[in-house]
Amino acid sequence: MRSGLVAIVLCTFNGSKYIEALINSIIAQTYTSWELWISDDGSEDNTISIVRKYAETYSEKIHILPEHAPLGACANFLKTLKGAQLNEAEYYMFADQDDVWFSDKIEKLVAAMRMEEQSEREESPLLIHSDCRVTDQNLQTIASSFTAYMGYNQKLKSFSHLLVQNNVVGASVLFNRALRNRIHSVPQSAVMHDHWIALVAAVFGRIVYLPEATYDYRQHAENVIGAREGGMWRELLDKMCSLQRSGGGPKEKSSNKPDGYDALFRQCAEFLEIYDNEMETEDRERAKRFLSIPGSSRFRKIKIVLENGFVYDKMYRTLGELFFI
Repeated sequence: MRSGLVAIVLCTFNGSKYIEALINSIIAQTYTSWELWISDDGSEDNTISIVRKYAETYSEKIHILPEHAPLGACANFLKTLKGAQLNEAEYYMFADQDDVWFSDKIEKLVAAMRMEEQSEREESPLLIHSDCRVTDQNLQTIASSFTAYMGYNQKLKSFSHLLVQNNVVGASVLFNRALRNRIHSVPQSAVMHDHWIALVAAVFGRIVYLPEATYDYRQHAENVIGAREGGMWRELLDKMCSLQRSGGGPKEKSSNKPDGYDALFRQCAEFLEIYDNEMETEDRERAKRFLSIPGSSRFRKIKIVLENGFVYDKMYRTLGELFFI
């Protein structure tokens, strides 16, 4: 292991429009002990030609992994993270191809990590994540805080909460080797790579939030998962529109919407399958109770959700959950 080395995982797909701004912002970091590992997922634009120029110029810092069949963002990030070429790093980060990092992003996250490590008796999984600034495609500020914009409560980091709502954004994280070592395989049912990492950290270690923006989250039409301003009436309207499109009630919505609760149950089932023998009894039983929800009556579902803390960060979101789950 190279002490202090940060391995940055960047998975690209048709990112030529914004990729140079991201890489330039990484090169400009005040913290210089980093390496960037790029895995392209079958881009059809000139993303590869752009990143190759950077890899040629900064051959000791920027590396392009061999071409592979398309995996999708989640699998590509986690497979790259587990690659042997990253074994020398002490810390790990994810980068999204359309963001722009503040020049002291790595420095601040590493400082926060080292402060938290001082309180640990032995190396245990630690994940630090920060806020970010939401911008439009031209980097004009939409909101100074992603957390406030989305209406997230960053105090909620329990396994129970994360089973239903992830508030850890992949591009904001820095985590240690102990957490990486807990990623045993690339899951088939993970909702997203950041959600999976957050679940692992919650069960086996700790998650710490840095309430400070460290990069610009660029909002545009091609975002895999975009930011949308939170609010009760806006989110209720979204739910109603989703129901109208699917032509059904809560049961039909869950089965027709690919990012609905069924995806959360599949993710939990695979998590339990992979980590069953490593989990504390309390977390194992909690996961089993979460998986019992789909086959339960409405009254029983409500009871399970409330008794086990499978709730959202806002009361109105939890009320919606009790109806739709």
